[in-house]
Amino acid sequence: MNMKKIILFGIILIILVFSTACKGKEETSMENYEKALKLVKEKNYDKAKTLLKKSIDESPQNGDLYFLLGNVYRNEEKYEDALGYYYSAIEKYPNLKEGYNNIAGIYMLQGEYDNAMEVLEEGLGQFPQFSELIFKKAQLVFFQDKYEESIKLMESISDKDNYVDTYRIMGICYLQLGNSHKALENLKIYLNKTPDGFTGREEVIHIVKEIE
Repeated sequence: MNMKKIILFGIILIILVFSTACKGKEETSMENYEKALKLVKEKNYDKAKTLLKKSIDESPQNGDLYFLLGNVYRNEEKYEDALGYYYSAIEKYPNLKEGYNNIAGIYMLQGEYDNAMEVLEEGLGQFPQFSELIFKKAQLVFFQDKYEESIKLMESISDKDNYVDTYRIMGICYLQLGNSHKALENLKIYLNKTPDGFTGREEVIHIVKEIE
């Protein structure tokens, strides 16, 4: 089995975010953001785009509007448009860590790993404790066959909620390093923490059977 084919099952993009940077914005801009956010949740993307573009014309320095519009295009799988708005968002709000996350996620989905790493390094330079950026970097260094570095990164966030997949990837890293004992240990932790039908679970069961 090609282990690298099973790593990127789910690249988490932060879809609905109202960043802390919105404080102090004009009331109309905030109201339009909330209206657009509701439309996005309802998957009424065309109306959301129309409202957000109008709001951007009226409040061009509001990075939250760009970020949400990027999310709309991301939901429509129009990645180049999404990237453009995400880059505009972090240009307006350099402290918008979710923007770095989503840009890197799109590059990873597109297989543009060098671009993804560049964005991750920039984001981690500002937010070194942001778990999503750490997780994505750990995935990328895995693809560079840097298994020890991937394990170290994964271990730093494995105890956090929503990061059970770190055990799957660490198990595969240890397997690639020839350490079957540690591979089984981590893969079994993953199986114990995930329910039947969980993404990636069947592949892990197959790997465990092969090792045993």
